[in-house]
Amino acid sequence: MQITITLPDDFLSVVIGPKFSDSEAYAGECDGVNAAFILAHAPNPPDSLILLHTAGTPFTVGIDFTLEADTVTFNHDKIPRADDLLDPHFRY
Repeated sequence: MQITITLPDDFLSVVIGPKFSDSEAYAGECDGVNAAFILAHAPNPPDSLILLHTAGTPFTVGIDFTLEADTVTFNHDKIPRADDLLDPHFRY
């Protein structure tokens, strides 16, 4: 027995399993004052988030910043400077 399935040209595929975000765009300005940044997706699991800045040094969740859903809030002494560029990588 043979079964043939024909899908329309505009068929939408569904991805099952984790998705990955590399160098995701975020809302918030690196200016030495702003501590909060919003990601387009909430990392899942939360500890999959790796934030790198321009020097290549990773920030650590719970030490350098907190994560609540899609919002990253840096500790006062770790707020990104104007010349820093965050580079978030994570699963969601």
